[in-house]
Amino acid sequence: MAIRCFFCVELPEAIKEIIVSRINKFKKRQPDLKWVRKEALHITLKFCGELEEEKVTRIAGNLRDYLSVHPVERFKIKTVGTGAFPGSLKARVLWLGIGEGISSLEKIHWGIEQVLSEEGLKTDRKSLHPHITLARIRNNSRIGSSFLDYFLEDSAFYCEWEAEKITFMESRLTPAGPEYHPIDLFELK
Repeated sequence: MAIRCFFCVELPEAIKEIIVSRINKFKKRQPDLKWVRKEALHITLKFCGELEEEKVTRIAGNLRDYLSVHPVERFKIKTVGTGAFPGSLKARVLWLGIGEGISSLEKIHWGIEQVLSEEGLKTDRKSLHPHITLARIRNNSRIGSSFLDYFLEDSAFYCEWEAEKITFMESRLTPAGPEYHPIDLFELK
């Protein structure tokens, strides 16, 4: 059976509450976007796609081995500013950026890439752009420039917490949106 999965840093409940309260303010001005639900907020380190169950098990074990040789200490994450992919003129995704903690996130990302490469999986050559996805813009959604300016200039959107673990997460697609279920957890030192 194939498992759709990814690696991520989960957010503490208190941080999710802060982000959701801000999302709700944006949602009032732009309700037709596909806003991310509280339980789905996270920082993606690597999307793996659909993998066979035995490969998922091997990857989890290999990452555990990798982290025992190349340990990553717990680290502080601070959010900084909002943005849009691929850019403000053709925005498809609205996100909250990461300021502090990028080097640790990148170290973990490249470790994951190495483990996946050893399993014969395709790896990314581009650098990680860590962020928290807040909304997706549907094909038929219209967002006005005044809303996008309001979103991109939001300086009040600031959070800080300590990353304590990495999660290997299963993503089950449902009509209500993806449901996430942890496959394995990797505690940081």
